[in-house]
Amino acid sequence: MRKILFLVLAIFAICITVSAVSADDDWSFSFGSSSTTDGGSVEINNNELKIQGEKFTIPKGFEESEEDRLVAEDSSIEGAKVSTCVLEKGNETIFVKVHFADGGLETTGGPADSKNVTIAGHKGFLSHDDVSGTVFDFELNEKLVEITAPNKKLIEEVLK
Repeated sequence: MRKILFLVLAIFAICITVSAVSADDDWSFSFGSSSTTDGGSVEINNNELKIQGEKFTIPKGFEESEEDRLVAEDSSIEGAKVSTCVLEKGNETIFVKVHFADGGLETTGGPADSKNVTIAGHKGFLSHDDVSGTVFDFELNEKLVEITAPNKKLIEEVLK
């Protein structure tokens, strides 16, 4: 009788545990993705990167630096959040940042030293930073996208 009672209690405990876990909205078996209650999201599926619902391509040989991933952190833009993915290949690094806010963001111009350019069909501002490399800023679906890479060719690959 004791063994049966112990078995019933064990099954009951398992049922309670499963119920508690399934009630948690953040429970997910989806590896390579993150989201927050602030609406931030970053997902990676093979060579596709999706940040805040916007799709990008991970260039061949690049891999995400997961410890550098940011999801819905405070942005340098007042009242906005930013989600960031850092891609690395050897000593080359690409930063893909998407700034977003309730009601959207609107760009009025780029950095002082930037040029108006179109890359992969996106009109934006191209500048160069001696520390980071080439920076391309553009507006996409009321979000501000900022891609920093060692060169313009890698930015084009991200935007394929």
